[in-house]
Formats: sequence, C-alpha cells, structure tokens
Amino acid sequence: MFRELQEQIAYKAAEYGIRVELINPVFSSETCSKCGYQSSTNRDKETGWFACNECGYEVDGDYNAVKNVGLRFLSLPLSKRPDRLGHGLAGPEVGDVERERHI
Repeated sequence: MFRELQEQIAYKAAEYGIRVELINPVFSSETCSKCGYQSSTNRDKETGWFACNECGYEVDGDYNAVKNVGLRFLSLPLSKRPDRLGHGLAGPEVGDVERERHI
C-alpha cells in the first residue's frame, strides 16, 4: 500500500512538473529529532509514544519520525531538492502537534 501511495504522489507531482525526492526513513522512528540519539527503546512499541533516553524529549512517535524525515530532506544538497515545494501556506504550528504527555 505504501508503494502505491509513493507511485501516486510521483504521478501527480509529475503532472505539475514537480520532482519527487525519496528520503530513506530508516531509524526515523527510533532517532530523537532534538538530539539525534538513536535507540530502539526510544519508542514505546505498544503506544507509539517517543521518549528519548538521552535528552528526555517526549512527543508522538509518528510526529518525531516525520520530523526526522524532514530534517533529512533539509540536509540534501540544494541541487537534489525539488524546486517547487507547494503553495507556501503555513501548516499547523508546532505546538498544535507536540503535546505534553499526561499520565
């Protein structure tokens, strides 16, 4: 299913002349997007919650993984980045997505 989504995105992007650059997501869900510490125990396998064992950063695990993929994209040389990145409208504020864990 994920492969089908990738193909559909590439197809639609090509319609608009947008180049797609695939980012390897390996270890993105285990790596802290704040300090870079990577460990399989950073993410709770039952709840998906991410809590860094090094710096203590806590956030939804999927959000942390997406941040890591975004950071990898930003580390690409400019020549590898797509030149058209969308409509330029702001997305949700970080505070809208990040939240403190209430026990």
